[in-house]
Amino acid sequence: MKHTYTVPMIGLGALSVGGTLAVYLDRRDTSKFAIDWGAGASGEGATPHDRLQELTDLRDSGLISNEEFEQNKEQILDAI
Repeated sequence: MKHTYTVPMIGLGALSVGGTLAVYLDRRDTSKFAIDWGAGASGEGATPHDRLQELTDLRDSGLISNEEFEQNKEQILDAI
């Protein structure tokens, strides 16, 4: 299955050689996915509050598990 996605201007910085891009795939329906543009190594462009809110939304929509939520939450909080 192939997906095409238009990158928002704010997300261009996340597309660098050697960089990482967080993509969450719904295990129950692999046609559903979410790209976390604010989860880059530096987290530029998104406040910790914004990143935590987006993470909560991903968990609440079922795109990530509670375990993944907790792991990512700790990473965000450790970066403060």
